[in-house]
Amino acid sequence: MVDTVSIVRDYLSKMGLKYVYDDEEKAFITRFHIDTSKGVVDAFIIVKVTDNWVIIFSPLMSKKSIPRDVDRLKLYMRLLRDTFYLNEIVYCITEKGDIVTKSETHVKALSYDNFRVEFYALLAGIKHFVESIASKIKEEYKDVDFKYMYV
Repeated sequence: MVDTVSIVRDYLSKMGLKYVYDDEEKAFITRFHIDTSKGVVDAFIIVKVTDNWVIIFSPLMSKKSIPRDVDRLKLYMRLLRDTFYLNEIVYCITEKGDIVTKSETHVKALSYDNFRVEFYALLAGIKHFVESIASKIKEEYKDVDFKYMYV
C-alpha cells in the first residue's frame, strides 16, 4: 500500500513550500503569498489526504464576513458561473456557508505534475476571487472583514 501522506509531503517539499502537518486530520497547512492587483494576499492552503482523495482547498470568505446587504443569490450565481467558465478553478460553499476554493485528485491519479497543476490552479482561484469578486464586495461595503485572507 502506498503511503499517500509521504508522497504529498515529498511533493510539497519538492515545490519548496513550508508546511505544518496535522497527523490527526491527515492535513498539511501552508501559507502562501499571492500577488494580486489589489495587493499581496496571505492565504492558507490545506492539503487533506483521505483513503481515496487528495483534497486541496483554501478558505476565502467566512459566512460572517459576507455583508448582510449582499445579494447572496447573485454572489453564489457568480461563483457557480466562474466555476463553469474558468479552467481548473472551483468555488464551493461549506456546510457552514463559508466560501472556499478547492481541487482534488484521486490517489490512483496522483503524480507530481498533476499535484502541481491542481495546487497552482487553487492559487489562481484565490487570485481571481480577490481581484474579481471580493474586490467588488469590498468597494461597495468598505467595512468588510475578510476572516481568512489578509490583503
